[in-house]
Amino acid sequence: MTQFIALWMLLLCGVCVYRIWADTTRGRYDLVCLRNIFLLGFMIFQLVSAALTLFTGNYLPYPLRNPEIVGLYYAVLATLFLVVFLVTYNHPLKTNRLIRFVPRTAGVPTGGKLLILVVLATVTAVGLKYGLRIPLIGILATYVGNAMGAAAAVIIGWYWAPRFLNPAVAIPSLALLLVNAAVAVQGSSSRRDIIAVFAGFIWGVYFSRVRFMRMRSYLPTLGVVSAIGIVVVASFTSVRGSGADRDRSPMEHLQAMLTGTDLVAGLYDLGSGQQAAGISMWIIDNHPETYPFRGPATLKYIYEIPIPRMMWPEKPNPLSIEIPKMARIRGVGYGEYNVGPGVVGQSYSDFGPAAVLLYAILLGIMIRFADDLVWRSPRDIFVIAAVGSGLGQILAIPRGDISLFTFVFLVGFAGCYVCMLVFAKILRLEAGPAAVSQAGQAEVLDGMTGSDAEFQPTPATPTSDGYRNYAELGPA
Repeated sequence: MTQFIALWMLLLCGVCVYRIWADTTRGRYDLVCLRNIFLLGFMIFQLVSAALTLFTGNYLPYPLRNPEIVGLYYAVLATLFLVVFLVTYNHPLKTNRLIRFVPRTAGVPTGGKLLILVVLATVTAVGLKYGLRIPLIGILATYVGNAMGAAAAVIIGWYWAPRFLNPAVAIPSLALLLVNAAVAVQGSSSRRDIIAVFAGFIWGVYFSRVRFMRMRSYLPTLGVVSAIGIVVVASFTSVRGSGADRDRSPMEHLQAMLTGTDLVAGLYDLGSGQQAAGISMWIIDNHPETYPFRGPATLKYIYEIPIPRMMWPEKPNPLSIEIPKMARIRGVGYGEYNVGPGVVGQSYSDFGPAAVLLYAILLGIMIRFADDLVWRSPRDIFVIAAVGSGLGQILAIPRGDISLFTFVFLVGFAGCYVCMLVFAKILRLEAGPAAVSQAGQAEVLDGMTGSDAEFQPTPATPTSDGYRNYAELGPA
């Protein structure tokens, strides 16, 4: 029976891929959007991971008492989560009307001003990440600093894409991209920040140029660029935990990647979901019989995260730290091992199936709102950069911890958005929305030839079913 459940998980992956492809080809949604990035994470951490666990029957170190029943229950919950998330995203309860209250910039930088914007974002990222070591404020500044580094990568992609083969553009762009990648890995073994930088670069390339090209023209190039980023992240993944000291400098990370990379292991780790679905099944198997439901612990922890433990010694730990102790894993000290409980499992541990449905709704609303910001201003680099600064967190939410990744995304996005509004003032951009569109399109068309220069219908246009019907929003 577990084999059939595993096949159902893979079938759901196929449904997700078809949905992404169909919505893109019909001009309903962009290929590169937060929804699709979240779906990619869900496929990896909750569907492929479940299929591998059920196919192999390897549930250790999180054994299940009845794999068939638990696996079936998990499959039902995962399916419900996916359906509710997609329905909520497609029909976001008119929350997109709130977009009118989000301030906008008034112009679009080009040429030299874009390079100045990258430098401003990079300097801000370094200053926030390493310049503030104050309790409470310091952790928030670090989150915003990481987001600013990813936003700088978005702007680099935006600046570089229309003139990709121009050495005068390519050399400073590549140098600044590497600087922000180095800042992301400095003293960290987390993949989210380095993923955010490379994903942000692709995000910038897409919205700068690729979005206006025919799909058959851009898919090969986008695939090659994405593959390079995946190889780098896989290499980083394979060595990030090796050695006694995980808090390496960028040069130490680079040396480890050059000398100790196991690319196959890194790629498998990226694609297998790190047993997140297996942990979700274990949570379902042990709640509430062995361990009671935690109540709205996931929602509460979102506002508890920034409070330092020195100020609150009894501060609760997230589920990702508690699970190894709950599962009685030997040889692991309490708090030393952080696991991904999966979005389905973590939701279920709060108050059962109702929480799974609730968090699917909340995540659908949040991600749709952010995507709507982009679709309202698809040629505003300040908006594009702010939203694109949190791609690593969006990809990681399906793995869990929901609270942490959602909090980091929201804080990083808000801080980055404020910085972008300040930068717009510094650069004295005074063009109106029409000028923004015309300047942006002229820049994209510069350097394109043949069919690539033919603008295609994009998902920014209103549709009859209300998706992206910005005429209803009124003036911004």
